[in-house]
Amino acid sequence: MDNRRSRPPLILSLKDNTPFIEESWFGKRLRIGREVEIQLKRHCERCMIITVDPESGPRQPSLLKAVVKERNNYFGVYVSVIKTGDIQAGDEVFLID
Repeated sequence: MDNRRSRPPLILSLKDNTPFIEESWFGKRLRIGREVEIQLKRHCERCMIITVDPESGPRQPSLLKAVVKERNNYFGVYVSVIKTGDIQAGDEVFLID
């Protein structure tokens, strides 16, 4: 899936490639770079906007149907910002309790 369909504010590249591992981190915090901390809150429920092709606009309803069927309509997580700051591509990310 093209990441732009879900409009993520942040995409992480993890060493552990376990699918949806972030769902085991609810209630925990991530430190990004030197300053930023976020807390993982809950699942993100998806709406029909993920069916819209970000390049050309046509809808692909089968995508939302697959997310509903395979993931109980969850794809991504909501977070709260604990400490603000600047982040850059390539910053290290640490899971903290």
